[in-house]
Amino acid sequence: MEAKLKMLKKFKNEKIMRRLKTAFETRAKKLAILQKMKDKEIERRLDEISSLPKPFNEVIFESNSRLLLEVVKTRHPCFAPLKYLILMDVLSCMKGCGRLIHIGGWAAYFMYLVGKGKYTTKWRGSHDIDSIDVDGSVSMFNLKEVKHLFLSKRKSTSIMNKWSISFGLKGEVFPWDVYYLSKSRIIIEGEEFHRDEISKHAWNFGNSKIINPIHLLILKLRANRPKDLMDISTILTAIERVGEFNIALEIRKILELDKEIKSIPQKVFNNCSI
Repeated sequence: MEAKLKMLKKFKNEKIMRRLKTAFETRAKKLAILQKMKDKEIERRLDEISSLPKPFNEVIFESNSRLLLEVVKTRHPCFAPLKYLILMDVLSCMKGCGRLIHIGGWAAYFMYLVGKGKYTTKWRGSHDIDSIDVDGSVSMFNLKEVKHLFLSKRKSTSIMNKWSISFGLKGEVFPWDVYYLSKSRIIIEGEEFHRDEISKHAWNFGNSKIINPIHLLILKLRANRPKDLMDISTILTAIERVGEFNIALEIRKILELDKEIKSIPQKVFNNCSI
């Protein structure tokens, strides 16, 4: 694996990272799901918005976020964390707070959406959220609108520079791991990143900020679990679909994961416990 990681890191250069950031952001802007609702649509969907629990209904009213409304309507338990992630990102933009940069499975999902070019729930789902705090934005969990959702926060005893947060409404509480900086650097899955490279190359998906695909591929290869291998395949397909075929092809040749991915039982990816 170390040899593959070493070759993969050659793609961690200014030109490639900038190209991927631009490609994903350009395609994301075309997604209808990221466009704000107009007055007529809000009026038409008034009943379904007003019937949502607080603070979702209030934030949707104020922000006109179509994406947040669609995700809240998705009642599959595997997608419950996603509605809180988007809620916090929308609120952070509304209140002018710093934004977290999302990593892990949900970052792969956002790339999947951009690659598909439309909103979809045909994905494995995930029971938790992983994010990076590059500017102290973990304080966003103390916003009055979401204080009742914030259940606990403690420093991890096993991993340096990580907050373990419990978040959610009764009946759907989930873990949210937030990695924070120490002396302008952060270590995740044994991989060291500097604040500037993480911030500079992260890309925008509506109100959310997502880690660069190259950084995420490195983290996923480090973790190397069945779900990570599936996410690597998802990310590479998304890179192809945003028009960067050559980059995806070169990385596929390096990683040579096709046989490993095909050997993973499909039921593994239909279980949101992963």
